[in-house]
Amino acid sequence: MEAIVPLLTIFAPLLGTLFIGLFWRELGERISRIGIGALWCAALTSVATFVIVFYGEPIRLTILGGSSGPLAYTILVDRLAAVMMVLISSVSLIIHVYSERYMVGDAGYVRYFAFLGALTTVLLSLVSSGNLLWIFLCWHLVTWLLSSLLVCNPASRAAREAGRKTFWTQGLGDAAFAVALVLLYGAYGTLDL
Repeated sequence: MEAIVPLLTIFAPLLGTLFIGLFWRELGERISRIGIGALWCAALTSVATFVIVFYGEPIRLTILGGSSGPLAYTILVDRLAAVMMVLISSVSLIIHVYSERYMVGDAGYVRYFAFLGALTTVLLSLVSSGNLLWIFLCWHLVTWLLSSLLVCNPASRAAREAGRKTFWTQGLGDAAFAVALVLLYGAYGTLDL
């Protein structure tokens, strides 16, 4: 039962993003409430996850693949990951709440909230991953989502330029990370943490 709590933390923002993608035409600018509700769920369950891990053992779940291997997707929530989950979900909740009114009238309002929820899910997956390959994939998704988030209004030249700079800057980090993964796998024969 305790293993469900970190899953709720990670996937609540993703469910909010999916609802935003499905119902944005019907709800219009009220879709921000879906994102905010999903982030409230993530923030509260992240605190519960922290309490569970602080007073107990780390939580380790295998979602895809076997218990080991380069493609196994495992969630590993220790005390550090739990603290980061609280931090990420809380800051994202604050950003969601602030953006609800700040972004009103912007052409990219719906896209912004969809990407913000997706980015939160990827960041939560990043800090709770138990496999270096999945950490790399999440890191790369962060690069793409941040660039997309910055360009949620493609009509703005400044937004397009900021997205382009972010993409190339983080792309260098992606390349260095990929080289490190190859070296680590060569040295240890595993990507499992």
